[in-house]
Amino acid sequence: MKQEERTYELLKELRSKLKPRNSKLAEQPHRPEKEIIVLTGATGSLGAHIVDQLRRKQTVSQIICLNRAANHQEAAKRTRDSLEARGLPPLQEGSSTEVVSLAVDLSKDNLGLSRQEYAEISSKVTCVIHNGWPVNFNMSVDSFQSVLEGSVQLMNLAGQSTGTPTPRFIFSSSVSVALDYPGTVIPETSFDNLENTASMDYAQSKWIVENLCRDAETLIGGGLKSVVMRIGQVVGDREKGIWNKTEAQPLMLKSAHTIGCIPGDADDLYWLPVDVAGLITAQLTTAQLGRDCELVHVVSDEAMPWKKALDTLAEEQNLGKTFEAVPKTEWLKRLEGSDQNPSRNPTIKLLDHFKAMQGVEGKMGKFETKRLSGIFASSSVEKEIAEGLRAYKPEYLTATVATWRKSGFLE
Repeated sequence: MKQEERTYELLKELRSKLKPRNSKLAEQPHRPEKEIIVLTGATGSLGAHIVDQLRRKQTVSQIICLNRAANHQEAAKRTRDSLEARGLPPLQEGSSTEVVSLAVDLSKDNLGLSRQEYAEISSKVTCVIHNGWPVNFNMSVDSFQSVLEGSVQLMNLAGQSTGTPTPRFIFSSSVSVALDYPGTVIPETSFDNLENTASMDYAQSKWIVENLCRDAETLIGGGLKSVVMRIGQVVGDREKGIWNKTEAQPLMLKSAHTIGCIPGDADDLYWLPVDVAGLITAQLTTAQLGRDCELVHVVSDEAMPWKKALDTLAEEQNLGKTFEAVPKTEWLKRLEGSDQNPSRNPTIKLLDHFKAMQGVEGKMGKFETKRLSGIFASSSVEKEIAEGLRAYKPEYLTATVATWRKSGFLE
């Protein structure tokens, strides 16, 4: 069976597992004064910043982090370690916002929790944020099946909540779902088929959940609201610049040292600081939404010219004049011929990925952000979010280089 056929088949299978919500739950007069949020992916960079932003909201009383772990104690440690790794304040006992971490297996019934634990969550949750996803571009779409099953379970958890008449489900998708869109401006809308989606299975697995989110408002119904965030390139935070060193962009920049050059003709940068993405996600839990499933692009509004990034890197306080900017084809050639030992030359691990992206760069349109801006128009965070969506600044990159130097990632 062809890859695309299997993707459509999986979507059909998963649709049938969405459980209708009792319509009477939407009619209940009780609306909770406080938010109780269920979050996946708290152990990742964006997840840590979502936790940090949620606990700053006076309306949030509890954050329940669902982590992969052997037990609840280990799950709690993973959340604490995640915050520490991102330079974020530690959890405080007695805080107005309680952070609870539970060990789960999203592919199992009741998410791998006991019936009592699951029932307690479903009796009070107001919003589920599904932010956890394996970032592996070499997995087949079938390899994502357990993750996709877990997505359905989380939608059903939100849908069966008795804690609010209007539960919300927020999904962290990816701009890769729209990577092959032919226009110059990519609309904030869902796609019925795969013709606009990158051929990699990672993107197609996200496309499946985007469609499930849209369908859930009808198939689950009963007041459920779903939000899809197509998230672009998320980078280090604005203050400390802490950025996962195993991602493609950091590894490309590291090649300035390992092979003495980086591409001089890369695309301009629509990089979005992770703390901004965390803020947007946290605010979407209570933002005023339209009647249909909301799909928004969480990307920078403006580009930072690649040349400005190169000039910033070449400053003495950063990398200095230790590298040369060469055409991307030349950079790939030098990378391919460089040290094949990934411990000494970690960039070599993503050689195939960089080759694949060679045909995509320069062809992608600009992601529309009108719906995202519209949601926060006239809100208390409108100016803060608008500022965060502006072009990535040189001082952010300088902070990241300093952090990488301190950690030993850069010399």
